[in-house]
Amino acid sequence: MREAFLNGIDLFSPPKKAILRLLAEYASKPEEKEALINLCSAKGERKGVEISMLFPHPNIAGSKLYMDEIVEEHTGLAELLLDRFPSSKPPFGHLLSVAAPLQPRYFSMANSPLAHPNIIRFAFSVVRYTTAKGKHREGLCTTWLEQLSQHFLNSSSPTTPVHLKIFFRPTRVTHILLHTNLI
Repeated sequence: MREAFLNGIDLFSPPKKAILRLLAEYASKPEEKEALINLCSAKGERKGVEISMLFPHPNIAGSKLYMDEIVEEHTGLAELLLDRFPSSKPPFGHLLSVAAPLQPRYFSMANSPLAHPNIIRFAFSVVRYTTAKGKHREGLCTTWLEQLSQHFLNSSSPTTPVHLKIFFRPTRVTHILLHTNLI
Protein backbone atom coordinates (compact mmCIF):
# COMPACT_ATOMS: atom_id res chain seq x y z
CA MET A 1 0.00 0.00 0.00
CA ARG A 2 2.85 2.37 0.85
CA GLU A 3 4.45 1.80 -2.57
CA ALA A 4 1.15 2.55 -4.33
CA PHE A 5 0.80 5.90 -2.53
CA LEU A 6 4.46 6.88 -2.95
CA ASN A 7 5.10 5.79 -6.52
CA GLY A 8 1.89 4.51 -8.03
CA ILE A 9 -1.11 6.82 -7.91
CA ASP A 10 -1.29 10.55 -8.43
CA LEU A 11 -2.77 12.13 -5.32
CA PHE A 12 -2.17 15.76 -6.25
CA SER A 13 -3.44 16.27 -9.80
CA PRO A 14 -7.10 17.13 -10.36
CA PRO A 15 -9.05 13.85 -10.58
CA LYS A 16 -11.42 12.94 -13.40
CA LYS A 17 -15.16 13.03 -12.77
CA ALA A 18 -15.25 9.21 -12.63
CA ILE A 19 -13.19 9.35 -9.43
CA LEU A 20 -15.57 11.92 -7.96
CA ARG A 21 -18.46 9.54 -8.73
CA LEU A 22 -16.59 6.81 -6.85
CA LEU A 23 -16.07 9.14 -3.88
CA ALA A 24 -19.80 9.98 -3.94
CA GLU A 25 -20.68 6.29 -3.84
CA TYR A 26 -18.73 5.85 -0.60
CA ALA A 27 -19.59 9.17 1.11
CA SER A 28 -21.56 8.59 4.31
CA LYS A 29 -22.68 12.21 4.79
CA PRO A 30 -25.60 13.14 2.48
CA GLU A 31 -24.33 16.69 1.89
CA GLU A 32 -20.90 15.40 0.81
CA LYS A 33 -22.47 12.75 -1.43
CA GLU A 34 -24.72 15.34 -3.08
CA ALA A 35 -21.85 17.84 -3.52
CA LEU A 36 -19.77 15.14 -5.23
CA ILE A 37 -22.69 14.19 -7.49
CA ASN A 38 -23.11 17.89 -8.30
CA LEU A 39 -19.43 18.13 -9.28
CA CYS A 40 -19.84 15.14 -11.63
CA SER A 41 -23.00 16.27 -13.36
CA ALA A 42 -23.19 18.38 -16.48
CA LYS A 43 -25.86 20.73 -15.12
CA GLY A 44 -25.44 20.25 -11.39
CA GLU A 45 -28.79 19.13 -10.12
CA ARG A 46 -28.64 19.47 -6.33
CA LYS A 47 -32.09 18.12 -5.37
CA GLY A 48 -32.48 20.73 -2.64
CA VAL A 49 -29.43 19.72 -0.59
CA GLU A 50 -27.56 22.70 0.81
CA ILE A 51 -23.91 22.56 -0.21
CA SER A 52 -22.85 26.12 0.57
CA MET A 53 -20.63 24.90 3.43
CA LEU A 54 -18.65 22.70 1.01
CA PHE A 55 -18.28 25.24 -1.80
CA PRO A 56 -18.24 29.03 -1.53
CA HIS A 57 -20.58 29.49 -4.54
CA PRO A 58 -23.47 27.00 -4.22
CA ASN A 59 -25.31 28.51 -7.19
CA ILE A 60 -22.55 27.44 -9.57
CA ALA A 61 -23.25 23.90 -10.67
CA GLY A 62 -21.91 20.89 -12.52
CA SER A 63 -19.16 21.36 -15.08
CA LYS A 64 -18.58 25.01 -14.16
CA LEU A 65 -18.18 24.07 -10.49
CA TYR A 66 -15.84 21.21 -11.45
CA MET A 67 -13.70 23.61 -13.52
CA ASP A 68 -13.68 26.31 -10.80
CA GLU A 69 -13.11 24.13 -7.74
CA ILE A 70 -11.14 21.14 -9.06
CA VAL A 71 -9.31 22.01 -12.28
CA GLU A 72 -8.49 25.72 -11.85
CA GLU A 73 -7.69 25.35 -8.14
CA HIS A 74 -5.65 22.22 -8.90
CA THR A 75 -7.46 20.28 -6.17
CA GLY A 76 -6.05 16.78 -5.88
CA LEU A 77 -7.44 13.49 -4.67
CA ALA A 78 -5.61 13.75 -1.33
CA GLU A 79 -7.18 17.14 -0.55
CA LEU A 80 -10.63 15.90 -1.59
CA LEU A 81 -10.44 12.82 0.65
CA LEU A 82 -8.77 14.44 3.66
CA ASP A 83 -10.21 17.96 3.70
CA ARG A 84 -13.28 18.36 1.52
CA PHE A 85 -15.04 14.98 1.72
CA PRO A 86 -13.70 13.12 4.76
CA SER A 87 -16.81 10.90 5.00
CA SER A 88 -15.92 9.25 1.69
CA LYS A 89 -14.04 6.04 2.45
CA PRO A 90 -13.68 4.04 -0.76
CA PRO A 91 -12.00 0.63 -0.46
CA PHE A 92 -8.31 0.88 -1.34
CA GLY A 93 -8.56 -1.61 -4.19
CA HIS A 94 -11.44 0.26 -5.80
CA LEU A 95 -9.64 3.59 -5.44
CA LEU A 96 -6.47 2.11 -6.89
CA SER A 97 -8.38 0.78 -9.90
CA VAL A 98 -9.67 4.21 -10.94
CA ALA A 99 -6.98 6.61 -9.70
CA ALA A 100 -4.65 8.14 -12.27
CA PRO A 101 -1.12 6.72 -12.29
CA LEU A 102 1.71 8.96 -11.19
CA GLN A 103 3.24 10.29 -14.41
CA PRO A 104 7.00 10.50 -14.99
CA ARG A 105 8.56 13.92 -14.85
CA TYR A 106 10.85 14.81 -17.74
CA PHE A 107 13.96 16.95 -17.38
CA SER A 108 16.69 17.84 -19.85
CA MET A 109 20.32 17.09 -19.25
CA ALA A 110 22.34 20.21 -18.56
CA ASN A 111 25.74 18.76 -19.37
CA SER A 112 27.37 16.85 -22.19
CA PRO A 113 28.06 13.14 -21.69
CA LEU A 114 31.09 13.69 -23.93
CA ALA A 115 32.66 16.11 -21.44
CA HIS A 116 31.56 14.19 -18.31
CA PRO A 117 30.67 10.59 -19.23
CA ASN A 118 29.95 9.50 -15.62
CA ILE A 119 28.02 12.55 -14.47
CA ILE A 120 24.49 13.61 -15.25
CA ARG A 121 23.47 17.14 -14.39
CA PHE A 122 20.05 18.62 -14.90
CA ALA A 123 18.49 21.94 -14.07
CA PHE A 124 15.00 22.49 -12.76
CA SER A 125 12.85 25.32 -11.52
CA VAL A 126 10.95 24.67 -8.32
CA VAL A 127 7.24 24.97 -9.04
CA ARG A 128 5.39 27.17 -6.54
CA TYR A 129 2.30 29.19 -7.25
CA THR A 130 -0.89 30.60 -5.77
CA THR A 131 -4.25 29.74 -7.31
CA ALA A 132 -6.88 32.33 -8.19
CA LYS A 133 -8.57 31.69 -4.83
CA GLY A 134 -5.34 32.08 -2.85
CA LYS A 135 -4.33 28.45 -2.26
CA HIS A 136 -0.60 27.85 -2.22
CA ARG A 137 0.54 24.94 -4.38
CA GLU A 138 3.91 23.31 -4.98
CA GLY A 139 5.17 20.98 -7.67
CA LEU A 140 5.42 17.39 -6.48
CA CYS A 141 8.70 16.46 -8.14
CA THR A 142 10.55 19.78 -8.12
CA THR A 143 9.82 20.36 -4.44
CA TRP A 144 11.14 16.87 -3.65
CA LEU A 145 14.24 17.48 -5.80
CA GLU A 146 14.82 20.79 -4.02
CA GLN A 147 14.69 19.08 -0.61
CA LEU A 148 16.99 16.32 -1.84
CA SER A 149 19.52 18.75 -3.27
CA GLN A 150 19.77 20.81 -0.05
CA HIS A 151 22.00 18.12 1.46
CA PHE A 152 24.49 18.51 -1.38
CA LEU A 153 24.33 22.27 -1.51
CA ASN A 154 24.83 22.70 2.25
CA SER A 155 27.61 20.14 2.69
CA SER A 156 31.22 20.43 1.61
CA SER A 157 31.51 16.65 1.20
CA PRO A 158 28.17 14.87 0.92
CA THR A 159 28.53 11.22 1.85
CA THR A 160 24.99 9.91 1.66
CA PRO A 161 24.35 8.27 -1.71
CA VAL A 162 21.15 9.18 -3.50
CA HIS A 163 19.40 6.72 -5.77
CA LEU A 164 17.01 8.07 -8.37
CA LYS A 165 15.03 6.15 -10.95
CA ILE A 166 15.96 7.74 -14.25
CA PHE A 167 15.68 6.74 -17.86
CA PHE A 168 16.73 8.13 -21.20
CA ARG A 169 13.91 9.36 -23.39
CA PRO A 170 15.19 10.00 -26.88
CA THR A 171 13.64 12.86 -28.80
CA ARG A 172 13.50 13.52 -32.50
CA VAL A 173 16.38 15.99 -32.14
CA THR A 174 18.46 13.37 -30.30
CA HIS A 175 17.82 10.91 -33.13
CA ILE A 176 18.87 13.47 -35.76
CA LEU A 177 22.04 14.44 -33.86
CA LEU A 178 23.05 10.82 -33.32
CA HIS A 179 22.63 9.98 -36.98
CA THR A 180 23.96 13.15 -38.64
CA ASN A 181 27.56 14.07 -39.34
CA LEU A 182 27.69 17.71 -38.25
CA ILE A 183 31.23 18.38 -39.47
